[in-house]
Amino acid sequence: MNSLSSPLSTKPRSLGELLRARREDVGLSQGGLAELLKDVRGVTQGKISYWERDVYHPDPGQLGELGQHIFRDGDIDLAVALARLHPPTGLSAASAA
Repeated sequence: MNSLSSPLSTKPRSLGELLRARREDVGLSQGGLAELLKDVRGVTQGKISYWERDVYHPDPGQLGELGQHIFRDGDIDLAVALARLHPPTGLSAASAA
């Protein structure tokens, strides 16, 4: 896992907020992160957008790969807790937004 030095400026309320904050912390666009994860099953820029909007959540394998690229120590535990507290909304909610 990365040991990024910057703490979160605000406490994330969802897994999507945590993913976006950490992606931005390391200076990656959604497309840049998708390129890093191109060998991980099914990860695209669009999927990352869904994750950040809490439409869907990454599966455990994808979450582990994210941990290797953008998470700080302890973020995996936080990510799992946030995913349990705030389940994904699903595609029907996203299309209504």
